[in-house]
Amino acid sequence: MPVLHQLIDAREIEEFAEAYHRASGYPVPLDYLHRCLVFGMRRRGRLIGGVVVTGEAPLRTFARIPQPHRAAVEAAVDGTGTVELACVWIDRAHRSGLRSALFWYGLFLESGRRGARHVVFGTESESLRRMYLLGRPQVLYQGPVTVDGQQKQGTIFYSPVSHRWPALLRMTGYKMGPAWLRRRLAAVPPSDADRDVRSPGGVQADTAAAVPLRGLAVASGELVRGLSDRVSRRQRVRARAALGAAACDGFALVTGASSGIGLAYARQLAARGAGLLLVADEPEVESVAARLREEYGVRTDALVIDLSAEAAVDKVVSWVGQRRVEVLVNNAGTGVKGPFVAGDTSRYEHLIRVNLTTPVLLTLAFLPSMAGRGRGAVVHVASVNALSPMPRSAVYSATKTFLLTYATAIWYENRRRGVVFQTLLPGTTATRFHDRQHTDLPGWAAAPDRVAATSLARLGRHPVCVPGVLNQVFRALGAILPLRARTAAAGEALRASLGVRD
Repeated sequence: MPVLHQLIDAREIEEFAEAYHRASGYPVPLDYLHRCLVFGMRRRGRLIGGVVVTGEAPLRTFARIPQPHRAAVEAAVDGTGTVELACVWIDRAHRSGLRSALFWYGLFLESGRRGARHVVFGTESESLRRMYLLGRPQVLYQGPVTVDGQQKQGTIFYSPVSHRWPALLRMTGYKMGPAWLRRRLAAVPPSDADRDVRSPGGVQADTAAAVPLRGLAVASGELVRGLSDRVSRRQRVRARAALGAAACDGFALVTGASSGIGLAYARQLAARGAGLLLVADEPEVESVAARLREEYGVRTDALVIDLSAEAAVDKVVSWVGQRRVEVLVNNAGTGVKGPFVAGDTSRYEHLIRVNLTTPVLLTLAFLPSMAGRGRGAVVHVASVNALSPMPRSAVYSATKTFLLTYATAIWYENRRRGVVFQTLLPGTTATRFHDRQHTDLPGWAAAPDRVAATSLARLGRHPVCVPGVLNQVFRALGAILPLRARTAAAGEALRASLGVRD
């Protein structure tokens, strides 16, 4: 069981704010807490400690430093690889002993899960300053700080995340050890060796045998980690946090939201109270936004834009502006069916921009802020066609395969930064997409609402979601059949749906 629990609901956030105010004497704005990751430690149902973790600028710690010192401190920090620990508090009755040690263990554990290289934190308390120094951090700033309009003396620290466990051992020894150990730890000054970050020059060259062996070890470790995440439900908690934040004062951005699966996502998210930013190339998306606003009472806005147009993504990002995107659903897509050589150049260019370029650039635009907050969700709507090359739909199936491989790689890069990823592989779904492609819908075609509901229900369980038993069987067969056989089977399925006779 985790030592610190992530606080998601608005009621829990308010409870944290009240408890922190009682413990520290400082008020903390609720809108700040909703933008960050908030963790609490409970005993008998009552909060006895907590911490706020964020990496999104501006950092609360730096805002207290007067200029020009603030600019110098910010320049010394790696802005893309740093998380901030703020609003750290623990009840006075539990500031020593086992519960205090457990609290700091949980705090260090959560800071390490963000995928950052450094952590920044500060204090105006002399007792906390002495304890923080036991971790051998770098002192970025020491001097006057402004807290709630009052000037005090404060210290800002900066430390590699990799040093958190030695720091925890020293702090635990200081808080729980005998008097002679506390005196010894307090007397040892920080050493340069403690502060040095691992140098790339010290890495030895890999041997030919070491690389595959280490790869197997990492693969085994990832399997174990995946099982651990499922048992602990950690990723599902993160998914709930992203959906909950979108329902507070954040937003869910859905592309291709005028019809089909995109419209179904919009309805499902609206039912959860999420603010909606809907994008599509059809004017109907504006009436969709108005209808959802009236039916569910949620904040909605719509943008009509052709996502294949030049600078379309820049226009979307500009339209979003300062609104905080907590959930990104890259759903917009189009297809070209028929023999490859019979295709039109402009249609292929349009398909590649909508299916491939747009989701990449939108993710690139909004993922950094999600990772900085340590919270968010990115969903890519691909297709079961991603599992196999498909004759008569070569470019379309290739773009969906790209989405699957690219999105899975991005998930792995950011798996410790609090952002949840999912690539949805729906099978044949009853949407207008098939009308445009002149393909016959079988009787077992899935309903869009069911597909979107399954996706959101499974968000955080696994980076790939395949709704429907038939699609899961197809995926299992694809893992067994050789590429040539899979291509032939997929081509035959599409040939039949198109009514083509060779």
